[in-house]
Amino acid sequence: MRPPDPEFLAEEARQYEADAKRQRGRRRIILGCVVAAVLISPVVPLGWYAFRRYQESASEAEWQRLAPEELAAITMRVDALNVGHTACVEAWDRATKPEALSRLTPLDLACNAGLKPPTESAAQAYVSSGSIDGNHFGAWSLRRIAPGERMAAPTCGRLGAEVAEARAALAGGVADRDLLRQVNAVDESIEKATVVMLVAEIDTAPIVGSTMIPGDTSFLPGHVLGRAYVYDGYSRAIVCSGEVEAANSAADVVASYAYLEGSPSDRAGKSRDALASALDRDLEVQLRRVIVKNLLTTDPASRKGMGAGAP
Repeated sequence: MRPPDPEFLAEEARQYEADAKRQRGRRRIILGCVVAAVLISPVVPLGWYAFRRYQESASEAEWQRLAPEELAAITMRVDALNVGHTACVEAWDRATKPEALSRLTPLDLACNAGLKPPTESAAQAYVSSGSIDGNHFGAWSLRRIAPGERMAAPTCGRLGAEVAEARAALAGGVADRDLLRQVNAVDESIEKATVVMLVAEIDTAPIVGSTMIPGDTSFLPGHVLGRAYVYDGYSRAIVCSGEVEAANSAADVVASYAYLEGSPSDRAGKSRDALASALDRDLEVQLRRVIVKNLLTTDPASRKGMGAGAP
């Protein structure tokens, strides 16, 4: 038997080593792929989610973009709202000037502005805990000012805020369909609320007794004296007025409050603070009742120069 050729054996060995090397390389590649797949598998859903969000954002941005005619429409709408707001402010200023108020002549006719005093149950809830329901004060706002003080138009503020926000968006180049929908939905009747303005010659807050004894309800009653004016947002004029005087009720005022159990000082302090707040609310309730009772219709002739179309 002839011995193997040395060169053949050497070639066989080299071939075997090359095959083994290729096998190890393939195993390393496969292992790397497996490891990479394991490592990136949590990232793939996140990446897909980010991609989808990007697509949605791009689509939303495209949808929000206004066409030229829509931008023109929103600009016209904001301009119209601004005209309404300006007219609202001017009408209020014109009707509440001291000289205009001094010209008003009340008739011997009860005010028909539809104002209602707080009901007994609503008043009790408000005085004791500050609880207010939607019809608590008959849907009319009461503002108290000192003689000679001027007050910003309370019925025009919300409309002015809408106009300012829209104008800022237009100026900043960020007007979109949301803004278009917002300005089209503005209810211009928000400026037509009824407001009672009280010019108070005397406006003294109630004073709680100086003792720090829990349960002590002694107090000096508050006192308000002045003249009330009813501004009607629809006619943009003072439609009623009347002299009013009110003080805290003689009945015991009940105040609700919480305190630390076992701490007399905390209970006394909380009792005093709660009573002071309850007295303030009670004075407002009494004032609103007197206002509704004493208001008289103003002579339309004495309102000359007040109305929406006045110069």
